[in-house]
Amino acid sequence: MGCSGCVSTHPRRSAKARGVAAFSRPLFSWRRAAELVPWLVLLAFAAVMSQRILPAWNLDVVFYAGASYAQTESDPAEVHRLVYEDIRREAPQQLGELIISESGYRKRVASSAEAFSGQLPFYTAKPLYVSAITVARTLSGGGASAAAFRVSQFAFVLLLVAVSVAARGFASSGVSVAIGVAFGLGIPVVETAELASPDALCAALVIGAFAAFFRGSVWVGGILGVLAVLARPDAVIFVVFGALLPSMVVRPRSEWRVATLAGAGIVVASLLPSLVEGAYGWTMAMRQTFFGSTTYVERLREPLSWADYVYALKKGLGGYMSWNRGGYWPYLAASVVAGVAGLLVRAPREGLWKASLASALCWGAAGIHVFAFPLVADRVLLPAYGMGLLVVAAALAGWRVEKEVDS
Repeated sequence: MGCSGCVSTHPRRSAKARGVAAFSRPLFSWRRAAELVPWLVLLAFAAVMSQRILPAWNLDVVFYAGASYAQTESDPAEVHRLVYEDIRREAPQQLGELIISESGYRKRVASSAEAFSGQLPFYTAKPLYVSAITVARTLSGGGASAAAFRVSQFAFVLLLVAVSVAARGFASSGVSVAIGVAFGLGIPVVETAELASPDALCAALVIGAFAAFFRGSVWVGGILGVLAVLARPDAVIFVVFGALLPSMVVRPRSEWRVATLAGAGIVVASLLPSLVEGAYGWTMAMRQTFFGSTTYVERLREPLSWADYVYALKKGLGGYMSWNRGGYWPYLAASVVAGVAGLLVRAPREGLWKASLASALCWGAAGIHVFAFPLVADRVLLPAYGMGLLVVAAALAGWRVEKEVDS
């Protein structure tokens, strides 16, 4: 009972011993400092790239700016005035004129505060992104439209960090940072960051949620998943798929219960803002997107038939971001080729399997998203692009191990 071997297993003694050992370690070591260098390079690269991204002025910036002003102004006429004052002051003259008067729809929302306010429920249901715009314009003292682009620039940095952190679960810091940098140079990523939209922010949070889920951090993944759907409610499809990972990877039975709670919380968070804000539903969003923008709510409320859905599906899949013109092929090919290459170079099987599973779940969610709302747009599919690169990280980890053994 009193054997000396039992002393080291006593929880208090072990904790105390660990504390003494930690205190005795040097506060600074060149090795730990060197491990930070790649991450500092990543932050510097992302910051420089974000400042070189040029804003893409379109009608979305008008309505997101309006949603931001509506958080601090109660008079719809004042919100309308502030938004178009921003556009005339901050947008390039030619683009500003197109935003205001290119079509009959744009002329109506520019000339009528009532018509403008009727469009805002499509945007106010994304409270995290809209609130970020409000915070940015409050801190800077500028307009909401410029603030919306600053939020997108910050989200670009966050997205690159999220991809690198997720990749770090499978490869070294150097490889993970290289993957993050390569992702930041991708045309779909840069084009998304140019927009005044929640897409880059949402993608960063979705990838962060997946990274937490496949590491077994269910609560962290759940919190990030809730934030993702508060940035963009349709992200619920991605993060609910991600919530399956803890039970599939970590496997304890308790993870089923926690993952179910996390998934339920994510679903509730995706629905609550729309209910509170009185946002328009799926049918109205489909009609506004695929059947022509209108300020007449009665037209948007018309039921959507199967024939209408098929029409929207053909229009969405055959549009500018069609099956043949989408930017997703390189990322999908990279994940598949990397999985095969990882087997050939004898990458660590557990890491390769986890990365492939996470990537497959995210691509599956992307496919469901496309058929639920038939728009094959890079900005919506960014989470799948980023998760696909985790398979590349897992394959490179195997290559790195083999090279170390050979040397």
